[in-house]
Amino acid sequence: RATSYELRATSYELRATSYELRATSQQYKSGFASRISSQSSSRYRSASKAAMQPLPAEVTAWR
Repeated sequence: RATSYELRATSYELRATSYELRATSQQYKSGFASRISSQSSSRYRSASKAAMQPLPAEVTAWR
């Protein structure tokens, strides 16, 4: 039969593990979100940059 000290120690260990899991989960989520936002922003940035370039036919017609 476990003593109250052993039960308290086990309870603290379980709580610490729970906090570690939550922290790891938050880090994973924030890392995933930053990867998604950087991918989408670079995609939109390159698309908008391409949209600003005139077509070669338009340049030739303008000259």
